[in-house]
Amino acid sequence: MVLCGGGSRVPGIVTLAEETFGMAVSLGQTSAISGQVTALNQPEFATAIGLVKYGALRRRKPAARLSLWVRITEFVNSLLGFLR
Repeated sequence: MVLCGGGSRVPGIVTLAEETFGMAVSLGQTSAISGQVTALNQPEFATAIGLVKYGALRRRKPAARLSLWVRITEFVNSLLGFLR
């Protein structure tokens, strides 16, 4: 488990999370960014920087285009799921 955000700086939170969830816990940190690395390499920025990096990767790779029939089928299925 990786703890991110300002709440991950609460003293003893890692130990508490390990005992509560019964698994290894660490604080989120960013990697492979340029600029003020020391200022941004904090748990409270890990989620935001990770989302920006993920979005940048997704933007570089063109998404597979679904056929019109597949998109219509997915839309109808989502409507049916909503109505149930």
